[in-house]
Amino acid sequence: AGIARKNGVATVQGVEPGDALIAVDGRATAAMTRGALLDALHGAPGTRKRLTLKRKDKEIEADAPVTAF
Repeated sequence: AGIARKNGVATVQGVEPGDALIAVDGRATAAMTRGALLDALHGAPGTRKRLTLKRKDKEIEADAPVTAF
């Protein structure tokens, strides 16, 4: 899909198109509904979420700030 941007700048550094989100703060996303996933990503602006991503055959971590749009 794409990377969320605010004012033309990516909101999460280190994430690339094609990365698969497999966990948010250690909670697996595979069985989550879209609503549950959005709830897991939601938080107060300024807090951070730890994303676990799969890129090709590797798992990587990214620290994502919660941002108000």
